[in-house]
Amino acid sequence: GDDVDVDRVGRILDAAWRIGLEDEGYHSIAIVLTEAYHPSMVRKLELSATEQSPLRRLIYKAMTRAEAVMGIVNLAIVLLAPILFAIPDSTENLAIPVDALASLYAQDLPNLMTFGPVRKADNSDLDLSDDMNISLLDDDSVYGSVLDVPTQDSFGRAFLISYMHRFVSHFPESDFLSKLIPGLLQINFERDSRKMEYMLNSYVHRRRIRLWQSLCMLVPFIPPSCNDMIDQKLWPIIESLNLLSVRRYINIFTVIWMMKNPHLIHPKITDFISQINIRA
Repeated sequence: GDDVDVDRVGRILDAAWRIGLEDEGYHSIAIVLTEAYHPSMVRKLELSATEQSPLRRLIYKAMTRAEAVMGIVNLAIVLLAPILFAIPDSTENLAIPVDALASLYAQDLPNLMTFGPVRKADNSDLDLSDDMNISLLDDDSVYGSVLDVPTQDSFGRAFLISYMHRFVSHFPESDFLSKLIPGLLQINFERDSRKMEYMLNSYVHRRRIRLWQSLCMLVPFIPPSCNDMIDQKLWPIIESLNLLSVRRYINIFTVIWMMKNPHLIHPKITDFISQINIRA
C-alpha cells in the first residue's frame, strides 16, 4: 500500500545500524545504507514523514562514523543524490513537484556539502585536499559498486554538487536553491564559524573553503528571490576576517553574483576594495 509506518521503519533502521556498527567495518554499514537509500524507500518514507525522517537522521549517523569508516559519507551521497535530483523524462502528470524530495533535504544538504575531516598529524596518509576533483566523476565505474566508492574527502562534495548543477540547469524555475542557499550562508554565522581568527587547516578554515567552493558552483543559478537575503548577509561576510584561501572564493562568488545583479552593487564598493587590508 501507499501508507508507510515511519516509526516502525525508523526502529528497523536503527537496529540495522547498530548491527552494522558491531562489525566495525565498511561493508556492513554499506549494506545498511544501500538498502535504506533505495529509490522507492526514499520516496515513500520521505513523503509519509511529518518530521525529520529516519533516512535524514541516518545521514548524521554516517557523518559521526566517517573517521572510523572511511568513505561511508561518500557512499551515502552517491546513493542519495541521484534520487533527490532525478530528472524525469517528462514533468507532466507528476504526482509530486519535481523538486519535492530535494527541497525536503535542503536543511541537511549544507552539512553534507561542507563535511570533511580536519588535517591531523596522524592521518597524513589520507587525501584531505579540499579541491573538488571533478575528474573523479568522469568514469561511472569508479562508483559503480558500494565497494568502489572513492574515499577522497572531495569526491562526495563534487558528486553532490554535480547533480545539483545538472538539476538546476534543467529546472531553473525550481524553488530548491531558494531553500538551500540561506542554510549555506548561515554557516558563516554559526558559533564556531563566527571566530574572528582561525588557524590554517582548522575545522573552521576547511569548512569555510568547502562552503564557498560550493556557493561558487551554484551562484550562476541562484534565483532573484534570494537576492535580498544575500544582500543582507554578504557584506558582513566580506568585511570579516578570512584567510586568503577562503577569501578568494568569497571574492569569486561576489563578483559573479554582482555581474548577474548590477543593480545591487553598493556605491561604497569602490571605497571598500581600495582599502589596503582588503586588497591584501
